Amino acid sequence: MYYEKFKVDNILYEFWVNDNFEISFAVLRGTSKKGSFSKNFDSDEYDDLDISISPFKVFSKVTELTLKWVRNNMPYKFSFHSTTDRKNKVYEHIIMKVFKTATDLVKNYHVYSDGKTHSFYRKTNEEV
Repeated sequence: MYYEKFKVDNILYEFWVNDNFEISFAVLRGTSKKGSFSKNFDSDEYDDLDISISPFKVFSKVTELTLKWVRNNMPYKFSFHSTTDRKNKVYEHIIMKVFKTATDLVKNYHVYSDGKTHSFYRKTNEEV
């Protein structure tokens, strides 16, 4: 449905929204001081966010792409599902940042968090 690549610290990431309006990101490939990585790498030591020297830059880019996609599409729902505890923290921070900075979106969506799944549902006209 939506797909974009971005690069942080010589690591190429992919960001996507699937047909169920689930938002995610992952490493495609790259090299950092923590090693070389490629798509679908399997590591007990690192996850998609942890391999970057600057995880905050990754977080910021994922937030930016999320806000851009939501503003352009105003979907009736969208969600994040964390595959790791670290990604869950990223998604929680994205939600907090949205509530602090994107007031145009906050007034149009309800947010529900259930463990590692964070879902947004567009409010009805009566609720706005």
